[in-house]
Amino acid sequence: MTNKEQLLAIATEEDTSIFEEIAERRKNRASILQSQDIALKVLLRLEFLGWTKRDLAKRMQVSPQQISKIVRGTENLTLSTIVKLQEVLHIPLLASYYEDNIENLKEEVVVLQAELEEIKSNVSSFSSEVKNSESIYSFNSVQFTSTELTEA
Repeated sequence: MTNKEQLLAIATEEDTSIFEEIAERRKNRASILQSQDIALKVLLRLEFLGWTKRDLAKRMQVSPQQISKIVRGTENLTLSTIVKLQEVLHIPLLASYYEDNIENLKEEVVVLQAELEEIKSNVSSFSSEVKNSESIYSFNSVQFTSTELTEA
């Protein structure tokens, strides 16, 4: 084998696995970015709640190692894992979180509006009763009615 042939043989035996890995990363860039975004949201929520990763694992009924993978931001999360994270942490990760909660919030608003109207009605009737009632006041063992005080 000539030197040229040996050189060509070495050059063609190049390890292409690194190039395949780069191509795979480029292809999955969007999902990796989403995983990292979810990881950040989970970490911030854990900090806000004062929970550890172990606390989250217990509540989600998964291993602490699974939570570690999630918060690294490199895990390809399943839909069921994302939904579980939403439910346990009460944070939006999917658009459906907003859709589901909008209906619940609309129902809560209707209930709160009814309660507000009832409170307004009670305040109004109480205010009328106070205006129409005669109160008795005491000062140095002498009693006065509200009518007598307003006439003076």
